[in-house]
Amino acid sequence: MRLLALPLCLILAACASGLPDIDSTISPAASDAPFPSLEPLDQLLARANGQSSIEDDTEALAARVASLKARAAALQGRSVFDGADRLRLERAGARNASRLSQ
Repeated sequence: MRLLALPLCLILAACASGLPDIDSTISPAASDAPFPSLEPLDQLLARANGQSSIEDDTEALAARVASLKARAAALQGRSVFDGADRLRLERAGARNASRLSQ
């Protein structure tokens, strides 16, 4: 039986020479990506057993939505440019408009 093991291993090794290189099948983005984070088993089991409820997640999401809407309302109507920048842009627009009309 031992006499058959060596030729069998050599035959199998010869078959592996035609296989593609594994490193060439991985994209550069995938090879540069960070490894996934490891989490303690008890946290994973708690999440799997449903100790984190949908109501908790829904409340957190609703609070985030309310916060984002408040930020959007605060930004509504605000100018991106201050007075000096606005004046400079208006003058540049007037210069370009006069050039186009000529």
